[in-house]
Amino acid sequence: MAVISGCRKDRLIDNPSAKLAFSQDTVIFDTLFTTVGSTTRQLKIYNRNRGKVNIDRIYLAGNAGNSYRMNVDGLPGTSFSDIEIDGGDSLYIFVEVTLNPNSLTTPLLVTDSIIFITNGNVQDVDLVAWGQDAYFHTPPNGATSPFFSLPCNSIWTNDKPHVIYGYPVVDSTCSLLIQPGTKIYSHPNSALVVYNGGTLNADGDPGNRIIFQGDRLEPNYDSLPGQWSGIILLEAGNSRIEHCDIRNASVGVRVQTISGTLSPLVMEYVRIENMSNFGVWNYVAGDISMTNCMINNCGQYAFICTGGGFVRINHCTFANYWNYTDRRVPAFGMANFFEDATGALVLVDLNAEVSNSIIYGNEGNEFAVNMNAGAVGNFVFNTCYIKSDQDLSNTTNFINISKNVDPRFEEPNEQRYKLQSISPCINTGNLIFRIDYDLDFFTRDALPDIGCFEFQ
Repeated sequence: MAVISGCRKDRLIDNPSAKLAFSQDTVIFDTLFTTVGSTTRQLKIYNRNRGKVNIDRIYLAGNAGNSYRMNVDGLPGTSFSDIEIDGGDSLYIFVEVTLNPNSLTTPLLVTDSIIFITNGNVQDVDLVAWGQDAYFHTPPNGATSPFFSLPCNSIWTNDKPHVIYGYPVVDSTCSLLIQPGTKIYSHPNSALVVYNGGTLNADGDPGNRIIFQGDRLEPNYDSLPGQWSGIILLEAGNSRIEHCDIRNASVGVRVQTISGTLSPLVMEYVRIENMSNFGVWNYVAGDISMTNCMINNCGQYAFICTGGGFVRINHCTFANYWNYTDRRVPAFGMANFFEDATGALVLVDLNAEVSNSIIYGNEGNEFAVNMNAGAVGNFVFNTCYIKSDQDLSNTTNFINISKNVDPRFEEPNEQRYKLQSISPCINTGNLIFRIDYDLDFFTRDALPDIGCFEFQ
């Protein structure tokens, strides 16, 4: 235990040979967005001498102005004096940093140091942080609601990252165009909302994919699910999500209609991974078209259609090898009904076609289709690999299905879902549904592989 004044009667050492030791010589902060506070880093100071030492002063050198803050043994400040550490004891220092905007599109480097003066010795530990300016989308000052409208017909450019706080809304008759290569980072409890005829066009390209993820950039957060809420299309107009990666949210993409006015969402060449709940949620009567999409590592369904609508899926892979918590639901689910807030059953017509796709995972059953006879329930699965305990022998709804046949992914537990050379999915796709390119934009050969990846 570190103390400001010693509680043991150790002999105080004032010899210059009595120096401090540190848990590290440099405290490094990964890339941060300017004006946004960092996570806390800790530094441990050791007195490895037999007796007590008195640190005359600990202080920030101030090279970075007021960017860095520290807390020494529970006390905040920038300078501390006469701190004693007993022999063989230690002391914690906690450090944070906030970087000022610099109006640059490239990362900046901000350095400082903590200076320690003990028995005439001057020692230091370096502080290093990389930061980048960004476009911030936040509720107006004084707003009491986290929802706010974006300027009509906005264009999010790729010269700087975009950081979302709250729920920016693409409102009626307006549009949001996101340029290829744009990176969008969302704070916890934030989502991009497209509402009431508004349209989203997130048009990446093979060499410049658009990235949606949480705003924590430290390595520990690279694949941590549930960091933000996702993309919500609520009675949206015709929208596209193309060549995009959507990571680490609660629900990757949610589509819903209220009045029954359906406008399609087209998703092509999209990766959705590390969702704490659903990958894609067709909540009520949505219209979704998915081609060359990879949905994986979801706490519940990778794809779920809970209330009818229109679904067209081709050359997609739904692979759920979630291992954070127990998962009691399959990777893929579809129904033509749902329960409203009162618990009443609501029937919604469903028309669905799924082709050349893989539905697989680490649960015993990864597939559930449940239709109520009171509503239209038209669905066809054609040339798919499906892991299921359901009866798939009905050739009206299930055509050329490989049931419970391992597709032989490279290493699913490491989220590598390309096909091994021994995969039975190679060259067995239906030519009628062949797409020229796969998810990585490699050319498919004359005999296409099933799923989103063509074996190379």
